[in-house]
Amino acid sequence: MLKLTILSFLLVVATMASMCHAASPMFVFNQLFESSAFNKRAPSDSNICCLPNVFSLKGSFNQIAVLSNNTLQHYDGNFKVSADYNTGKMRQDISYTVDGVVFNYTNWDIKISSTVTVLYGLRDGQCVCRKVSDFNQWNSICIPASNGKITKGKIGNYDALKVVSSQNGSTGTMWTFREPQMTSNKCWLLSSYVVVSNASQEQVFYDMIEKVDNANFILPSQCPSINQCLSQ
Repeated sequence: MLKLTILSFLLVVATMASMCHAASPMFVFNQLFESSAFNKRAPSDSNICCLPNVFSLKGSFNQIAVLSNNTLQHYDGNFKVSADYNTGKMRQDISYTVDGVVFNYTNWDIKISSTVTVLYGLRDGQCVCRKVSDFNQWNSICIPASNGKITKGKIGNYDALKVVSSQNGSTGTMWTFREPQMTSNKCWLLSSYVVVSNASQEQVFYDMIEKVDNANFILPSQCPSINQCLSQ
């Protein structure tokens, strides 16, 4: 599977509740940075704030899910993301553990045109790709103001916002913060915690900076060429 699935991000609590029955972790991160449901649109007054268009960050997640046989399954892992929404390039490195087994993935998204993106996935030395039609993928990642209850706060010397969203018995809480040099409509994600009927998940984000290393976007030699992917 090129893209992994399990839980969507907390701001789409209803979507998360419907998706959390999937079997493999890390839909969270793909959903966060690629889904139109997260409100991928240009910054406006209807948004709390938006991530910078160019960024690198790291994170970790911890999840407990109730499986169909009523047993508990625990997932925990780490991820790194490099994204340049101005030029249309993104890389995600994901490592997680399930029942003592470690899984490692690397995904690349490369914008070809305003309507086409090529997705690459590398696992166990095997690289696959597919062409997709864009779903507002390269618009800004924004947090809509209508998404829940907003509380202002401070994290150290940084201005912070707590966003709580509840729907259909599911609850999500997220903290954002803004560094002094950032404009008022920009922010970073700091943490999220989601609880649905059969799962809970916590994410923490750190080491975020407004730049990328372009070497991260170079594809391994075993990956198909862009032209091969486009011809599929």
